[in-house]
Amino acid sequence: MYSTKRANKFILISIIYIISSSIAMGLIFEFALEQKPSTLWLLPISQISAVAIPVLAYFIISKDKSTLIGRLSVKEVILLIIFSLCLLPLLNSINIASLFFTQNHIGRVLESINDTPFLTMLAFTALMPAILEELMTRAVIINNYKRQKVITTMLVSGLFFGMIHMNINQFLYAFIMGMVMVYAVLITESIFASMIIHFTINAFAVLMLQVQKNIQANMANLPADIKTKVSSQVMEAASPSNTQLLSALIGIVILAIIVTPIAYFIIYVLANNRNKTLKGSLSMLTMELAPSLDKDYIKAIAVDENKSSASVNELIDKEANTDDIRQINTENLASENEEIKSDEIINRNSKKEKALTLSLVVAVSVFLAFLIITSIIAKNAGNL
Repeated sequence: MYSTKRANKFILISIIYIISSSIAMGLIFEFALEQKPSTLWLLPISQISAVAIPVLAYFIISKDKSTLIGRLSVKEVILLIIFSLCLLPLLNSINIASLFFTQNHIGRVLESINDTPFLTMLAFTALMPAILEELMTRAVIINNYKRQKVITTMLVSGLFFGMIHMNINQFLYAFIMGMVMVYAVLITESIFASMIIHFTINAFAVLMLQVQKNIQANMANLPADIKTKVSSQVMEAASPSNTQLLSALIGIVILAIIVTPIAYFIIYVLANNRNKTLKGSLSMLTMELAPSLDKDYIKAIAVDENKSSASVNELIDKEANTDDIRQINTENLASENEEIKSDEIINRNSKKEKALTLSLVVAVSVFLAFLIITSIIAKNAGNL
């Protein structure tokens, strides 16, 4: 059974838990341990403590059975990988634009584990987040937002996905990335679609770091003047000026304008492959996905319709009997009273849900304001 209210509670509790666990781990590493773990081991520790535990607790307590575990064909997997690569210029454009007032968080993390074996880095920075974060921000949210418009589900999931990264640099492009992945899951009816996109995008960053490491390793064979020039370019890329950022942004935006339509075309092909029609509306999938994402609800409606039909036939058969008609009228009146009470309960629940949604909006706004302020302070401090 799905519940928007339950999903909203999960988001609020998860955000509070992630912030609290981050503070707790910081205190433990600072005061309880003699030596802080390396960044390499902080990645799986943070994924397990901040993401895996809330997800596991949710599925145990709610007994929620995901309906988003549909199979993907080989063709769909290939298309999703190509789609992810075509999406990269758009995400990189957002990332570069954010560097005017924030620091490159993920770049610093990857550089700090540069000496890690490629497969280990791939597992900790691409595979593990792709599985755990998608269960948290896509599976839970989409399962409980079945009756909501697609655009609502995209916004909520995107915001949640951005917030769990705990920095404004990653939040901005993660928000867009999260929205797009919701759409991919709804089209394919499989959480594996977003896992593939997530893994491909993260793996590409790891692969580029590996290429950079190989180039630096081969610099020993270069002449001294070329080696000096390459080293200076690498240092400039690590801490670019605003002019360099602007030049890079213009180039990547041009590439995004060329490549992003290809990503849209791939989504169009995936939709047609699943017999869904893109009509240019972000809410158009709601009705088309209802039968597949909420089969129990549809069956319940069908049962109610059969009962209603049977009741009408009984009324016709007993039309001549006045006492039976009076009895049926009495039952109908009682049924109407029950419906009125049910409507009152629904209205009360609706008010509670609106209050919870408002609390969620306020919490998100405060959280974003905090991230922006701290990012600007950190950026300015780094420039001193």
